[in-house]
Amino acid sequence: MIEHLADCDDCREIVVMAAGAPPLVGPETVVAPPVTGGDPRPPQRRVPVPVRRYGPWAAAAAGLAATVVVAIQLQRPAPPDAAGTAADPWHAVAQTVGATRHVEARLAHLPGHVPLVVPTRAATGPAVNFAASAVAARLAEEAAQAPADRRAAAGQAAGVAALVAGQAGSALKLLDEAVAAAPDSPELQSDLAAAHIAIASLGSRVHWTAALEASEAALRISPGLPAARFNRALALEGLGRTGDARDVWRALAADAADEQGWRDEAAAHLQRLSR
Repeated sequence: MIEHLADCDDCREIVVMAAGAPPLVGPETVVAPPVTGGDPRPPQRRVPVPVRRYGPWAAAAAGLAATVVVAIQLQRPAPPDAAGTAADPWHAVAQTVGATRHVEARLAHLPGHVPLVVPTRAATGPAVNFAASAVAARLAEEAAQAPADRRAAAGQAAGVAALVAGQAGSALKLLDEAVAAAPDSPELQSDLAAAHIAIASLGSRVHWTAALEASEAALRISPGLPAARFNRALALEGLGRTGDARDVWRALAADAADEQGWRDEAAAHLQRLSR
């Protein structure tokens, strides 16, 4: 629905109008206008008109419309800069990142630390970020239409937006295609590992193995890439290679050049594995 509303002006206007309408939660009354000009007819009585109770649905429409408005604003193409080039799509992706994250893996182009929210046992998958969903849909469309020399970068941005949106399956497809187009990009390989980790966390050992392979491919190209080191440690831990994972977490926790939040997470993993 979000993707459709991003491109349909008529439907978007209807949803926005619904959000601005007052909720109808009870019977309304239609009052006839006062009799004027000496009309001999008796005054009209007040006739109650039954109205369906739309309270919960009006609230839902308001929430949806608010999400749509934010999403549309985020996904509108930015104006060209002074040099005539379009703004970086990573700016749109970064705007969809909230105060917490639901994907434990580290994303290469979003270096700032955001606290992790661990899903509860009742959760069946990652939380859905509707604004990121709209951005991911638009970027995926742009990636499909991009020239060959820009397809990998556009696919990476779309894949990361899908990960932020909680769409791990879509993210994996987009990032896999992007890596096929640019296998020598360490950031792309690391983000591909992140997509595998997001799926593996739901209970798939095969994806832990794929995450380890992708993160190690990234580190062969760029040995010091923080995101790839973090994702490799997650993959090792997921595969039950506790000793190897401890070594990586220890190094990450002691890396004074890294952001404190990532160091704290590494230390927490190290503490848990050392019990």
